[in-house]
Amino acid sequence: MSRGPDPLREAVRGLVSRVAGPSRTPPDTGADHALSGAGFWLDSVELLEVVVTCEEEFGITFDATRDLADGALSTLGTLTELIRAKHPRIRVENGGARENSGALDTEERRS
Repeated sequence: MSRGPDPLREAVRGLVSRVAGPSRTPPDTGADHALSGAGFWLDSVELLEVVVTCEEEFGITFDATRDLADGALSTLGTLTELIRAKHPRIRVENGGARENSGALDTEERRS
């Protein structure tokens, strides 16, 4: 039985697509789509930009030695699951991240 699209993965895909730009964003991407190499073609500087953007957007902090090792940035799915593990109460509504406890969504935080 299919659960439908994952809103968090779609939000992460949007962030990665903004960094990669339209010319390097594949039309169809799934959880197993690579962030570098033959995927979004992100280099190390762009992967760092994705990490910083995710921290700001989702209100999390990655630990460089624990969180960003062992392929955490290899695919769209591994990055999404890392974010979910860092903030298990996160949910995405209308393109903005929200904590189930009622925190401001990301659009409101940037204002």
